[in-house]
Amino acid sequence: MNVSEEKLSKLREEKGFERVGQYYIVGDIPSAEKYTAAFFYIDQPMLYMLRNQIDLLSGEVPEKEAQIAVCKEWLEKYGKDKKVGDKITLNTEQLSGEYTISGILDMRTSGETFPFLISWEKLENYENYNESSNMVYVHVKEKNAEDIKKYCNEIAEKNNLPVAFNNQYFRYVNQVISADQLGILGILIGLVFIGSYTVIKKYLSNFYNK
Repeated sequence: MNVSEEKLSKLREEKGFERVGQYYIVGDIPSAEKYTAAFFYIDQPMLYMLRNQIDLLSGEVPEKEAQIAVCKEWLEKYGKDKKVGDKITLNTEQLSGEYTISGILDMRTSGETFPFLISWEKLENYENYNESSNMVYVHVKEKNAEDIKKYCNEIAEKNNLPVAFNNQYFRYVNQVISADQLGILGILIGLVFIGSYTVIKKYLSNFYNK
């Protein structure tokens, strides 16, 4: 289940969340150059939560419609000598056009599929954008697994959202990670209001589990 922009705004107001990250998967779009562009959007909190999988090597996340962040592997093959601030042209079936490189990403790729991070402005103006397909991932301040579940169930009920828990994550927490460690790390919780753990894991596996 997904989250509308209105409900996303309400989740960000919850004091029990350390941070709320948003992402949107546009999907794989073929290009005229025989590679596939995997367009997606993530905000700054989400980039932080995925810092072990997505490293912003230089520049910044795109903010304007004509800005884009590209992975270094794509640049090495299709945009040699291009750097942050330079322009590139994507000849994809959708979201094609000229972009200014705002940042360079270090992400593992899979074959001829390359990730492209677009801006929120670009996403909002995308003809196939569906606000109810926004995904949410959260860091929770609470340390105890049972308290986390209780709190999140309360928030889900209040906002009329389904809630799903990654029980494997909680078993790992209870067996391996101490409360003190949780306080240091924050909780990258496998709970997601919208089942987004499964969705993003499946999406990222295209790049990271080659």
